[in-house]
Amino acid sequence: MERCPGCRARLGEYPVCSRCGCDLTLVFRAEARAADRMRCAMRAWAAGNRDAAKVCIQQSLALEHKPLGDLLCECLSSPSTGEPNKANQSGCEV
Repeated sequence: MERCPGCRARLGEYPVCSRCGCDLTLVFRAEARAADRMRCAMRAWAAGNRDAAKVCIQQSLALEHKPLGDLLCECLSSPSTGEPNKANQSGCEV
């Protein structure tokens, strides 16, 4: 997150906005957890464990939607080719 969702001020290195005082500690933790779950999904998929990868990516998307996560979810939901599901029936509802 680059800007405070409350006042749109640029954020520095601290989890509290210098302009409005909004404490974003929990938001930063959620972002970090989402990134961790995305890495988990990629490691599981690389190891050939699609089911574990799908669980991890669902957890990531529940915390934060990113285009990479959506694409990974589609790829994991396709029959076994690893290609995005053309019907857009990803199975990664959150």
